Amino acid sequence: MTEEELGLHLLEIEITNKCNLNCLHCYVDRTKPMFMQPQEVYKLIDFAIKHKITRLIFTGGEPLLCPDLFQYANYARDKGINSLFLMTNGLLLNEANIQKCKVFDEIQLSLDELPNSKASIRNDYLKILEKKFELLRKNNILFLLFVTLNKLNYELIPDFVQYARSQDAYISFNCLVPLYPELHKLTLNQKQLYQVLKEINTFSKSNNHVSFNNHFKVLVDPEEHEVLEQYPKNQIVGGCLAGIASAYITVKGDVYACPFLKIPAGNVFKNPLDDIWLNSNLLNSLRKRHKFKKPCGNCTFLSMCGGCRALSYIKTGDYLGADSMCIKGEIYEN
Repeated sequence: MTEEELGLHLLEIEITNKCNLNCLHCYVDRTKPMFMQPQEVYKLIDFAIKHKITRLIFTGGEPLLCPDLFQYANYARDKGINSLFLMTNGLLLNEANIQKCKVFDEIQLSLDELPNSKASIRNDYLKILEKKFELLRKNNILFLLFVTLNKLNYELIPDFVQYARSQDAYISFNCLVPLYPELHKLTLNQKQLYQVLKEINTFSKSNNHVSFNNHFKVLVDPEEHEVLEQYPKNQIVGGCLAGIASAYITVKGDVYACPFLKIPAGNVFKNPLDDIWLNSNLLNSLRKRHKFKKPCGNCTFLSMCGGCRALSYIKTGDYLGADSMCIKGEIYEN
């Protein structure tokens, strides 16, 4: 088996589910706080090295709570990982560990509120975080602000972009996934989603510091659509790559296509990750988009989008079902 045959390019490792925050929309199971055993983390790093994983991400919980974090990161770097990321809330960044953070290509920090705005889905700790931004800038460490858009902040996209610019930071957006019943009232509807995708797409065209993660983004970008239309219709060329090119490993060893699709494809503490990746029924079904239920399964944009399998599962109980957030109607109306 060659690296090309595996097709896994992005690997997230949840080295701990412990956290110093309690965010409303967190997807991590913190029922039993724990750390992944070091030997298991090293096995996953070795796997990433062997199969030339393009992007390796340490996440949590709060990964800076893990006493072995920097040993893992330095091991990965020394062994040849070229693209290494840390996903953190940033509160534990300090003078004692900031130099160690230079091992990472990028620090990703969550940001869902702006100065003087009311907290929505996360505790209001921005004043503390701004000191961390200053620390990162002072030490020339690249950082990205990751915004989860919801009904309380989706109209503030220009302000978020301007704020990121003022902090000399990159910024990326995604949309709230209603994993829990209390989140449904905060989730964007199709009209709002269409609005934010168009707006962010406009910003990203003129500012390479702005990006967004959404399977529908090609639907609001005619230029990208025209490029992707040239590929064979039965070939996956865009949309969500969960289970297709990316995987998430929980602290318990469960393999998820996506941290929001709460169905394990297997467990790396019991079976090798390459075996799970190649032979899991769940992962293989995600790669056969033509078998998705209608209207996703016969959609014109199937190869470029594929819908969100997590939303399908949340809404219908079937991860191969239709994505209820589809914005095609909004596109045709406009």
